Amino acid sequence: MVPSDPTDSSNGNSSLRWMVCSFDDLPRRWLYRLLQARQEVFTIEQHVICQDLDDLDFEAQHVLCVDGDRVAAYARVLAAGTRYDEPSFGRVLTTTDYRGIGLGKALVRRCVQTIETLSPDSPSSRISAQLYLKDFYAAFGYVPFGDVYLEDAIDHIAMRRIR
Repeated sequence: MVPSDPTDSSNGNSSLRWMVCSFDDLPRRWLYRLLQARQEVFTIEQHVICQDLDDLDFEAQHVLCVDGDRVAAYARVLAAGTRYDEPSFGRVLTTTDYRGIGLGKALVRRCVQTIETLSPDSPSSRISAQLYLKDFYAAFGYVPFGDVYLEDAIDHIAMRRIR
């Protein structure tokens, strides 16, 4: 069972709020903050050396959980045909100070809801999951397929969720 949303004000976290917006509608301040969070998590913590700015951000819906002027959690949702034939999400992160409160689960739920809202006719969605998170994504109905592969020197597995 996936726990309740930690951003629900009844859980005592009323300062956390969600934003979902396209690149063009993303305020510059939040663009800066989300890029800062991606650098913090992927480059500094995980030592991923890759071109993070890959032009897919222009096509994405950006899902952010913010607290005051800080990004607590972030992911981007991509329409079918952008990266895969199916809708997808990626660049999933929770910043250090917000880990352990269920925010990652709430973020994935928001991503799935965003996909279902923006792509109501799509029968499935696909992700490229870090292998150690396979069971985490399985809790949301994602099933692994294919072989383990390296992406940015980290083991990944393709996963698909059928509605």
